[in-house]
Order: sequence, then structure tokens, then C-alpha cells
Amino acid sequence: MNNAKVWPALLAVFLTFFISQTQAYAELFINEFASDTEGTIADPDWVEIYNSGVSSIDLSDYRLEDFEATNKKILTGIIDPFSFTTFDWSNKLNKNGDVISLFRISNPSLVDEVAYGDRGSDVFAPEQGQSAGRNTDGTGVWIIFSASSKGSTNNASTPAPTPTATPTSVPTNTPTPTRTPTPTPTIKPTSTPKIPTPTKIPTPTPIKSDPTIKPTFSPTNTLAKVSEKVLPTSVLGESTESAADSKVKISPPEKETKVLGSSSGNLSKILIGVGVIFLISCGILAFRSYVKNRKENNYSG
Repeated sequence: MNNAKVWPALLAVFLTFFISQTQAYAELFINEFASDTEGTIADPDWVEIYNSGVSSIDLSDYRLEDFEATNKKILTGIIDPFSFTTFDWSNKLNKNGDVISLFRISNPSLVDEVAYGDRGSDVFAPEQGQSAGRNTDGTGVWIIFSASSKGSTNNASTPAPTPTATPTSVPTNTPTPTRTPTPTPTIKPTSTPKIPTPTKIPTPTPIKSDPTIKPTFSPTNTLAKVSEKVLPTSVLGESTESAADSKVKISPPEKETKVLGSSSGNLSKILIGVGVIFLISCGILAFRSYVKNRKENNYSG
């Protein structure tokens, strides 16, 4: 066999197979879906696949995934050219927003993808009874349809009114309340208790006799003189008193006796004190004389 003819033939077969697979890869689209359903067998979430090519494609080499990438659905069956196939994906799509991805399994790669609602900006999230799909099958932009066209073309579907975005209210900054400074408590000085000043006991002052006349302390004449000066002399009912006697004020005998008694007591105390001192002095002299004699005896011995 001529090698020059074999190699071109093999190359043609390879290119035909590669081109056909590449075309099949590029001709599959996510065409429509519904996510706000009851999530039951009667009303499940679903995804529609559209084959825009001229050749049939084996879908067992493809799978669907959502945003979490944990919900996976492997497709089955053969899809004919320019045909639609739907796959129920019960309770897998989030109604508020999600991402639907179509992957090839044998040659891991992303074939098509749509992000809707709060997960992307391709299209709003369809409400209950509605669907989201391409306005022209396969290549058109994504819009919301008033009613789904599950398993059929979208070209005759009625677009739903575009929902008006609710303006986001800008929060008003609440002024921060000014804190009132807490007054610092004033420390009251501890009052030192005052020590009461002791009241002086008044020293009794001895009664002084009139300086004009000094009383005589003669025990024999005191009572006689006092009796003579205290007792007035009256003649015929009239009192006679000398000018000298009217000016002299003599203390009563009782007070003079007290003064004499106190003076005698003080004198006795003084005499006793002098006697005690004298006795102590004599004792000291006697003791010193005794000690001196002992020392002399010790030296002489």
C-alpha cells in the first residue's frame, strides 16, 4: 500500500471526527428553566436543553450543576438536531437566585451557563408560573416569559413585563448622642475629732481678811477680842458704835478657825517631810560609811 495515500485518508477521518465533536460541543445550549415551583413531581424545577446543530448528540456525556456544585444531574438520551429536551431537577434550583452550568464529562469543560436572580445578572429570577429563557432559541438574550414553553421553541413565547427594581433606601445616619460627663465626686475631708479641752477645776481661794486689821493668832485673846468687837454696846435702847468699829469688818470666828486649821496642817506636813529627808540622809551616810569600812578591811586583810 502506498503510504502517500494512507496518511491523508487517516487525517481526513480524524478531522471529520474532531470537527463533528467540536460542532456538537458548540451546538448545545441551556435554553429555558423554571425555579419557582412547588418542587414536587407534579410541579418540579426543570431545565431545557436545545440542540442548534444538524447532528444528533448523545447527552450521556454531559451533566448539569448548580452554584453549590454538589447538586449534579447526569443527562441521558439522544437529542436530535434543532430539538428540545427537558430534565426535571426537582427542588434543586433556588428560586431567588442560582447558577445553572452545563459541563461535558469526557473532556471536562464548561459548555453553557446562566446566572439569575441574586446569583448573577443574566436574567431576573422567574416567579411562580413564569420561566426564564432565551428570546431566540440558542443564541438570544435571556428574558422572563409570562408562561413557560417547556419542551418547545421560545420564539412564540410572550415576554413578561420587566420588573421595576425597588430603590434601596439610603439609611439616615442617626446622630450619636453626646454623653453627659459624669461629675467627679468631691472627696470630703475627714474631720479630725476635736479633743475636748479639760475644764479647769477652780482652786479654792482662801478667804482673805480685811487688810486694814490683821487678826492676831493668840489663842488666849482671839475669842475675847472677837466677842468684844462683834457684840455692840447699847445704852437705853440706842446703839453706840465708834467710828473705828464701824469701818472694821472682822471675819466670823468660824472662818478664822478654818484658816488657822489649814495653816497648822500645812506646817505639820512640812515638818514630816523634813524629818523624812533627814532620816534618808542619815541612812545614806551610814551606808556609805559601812561600804568604806568594808573596803578598808579588805585592803588591810
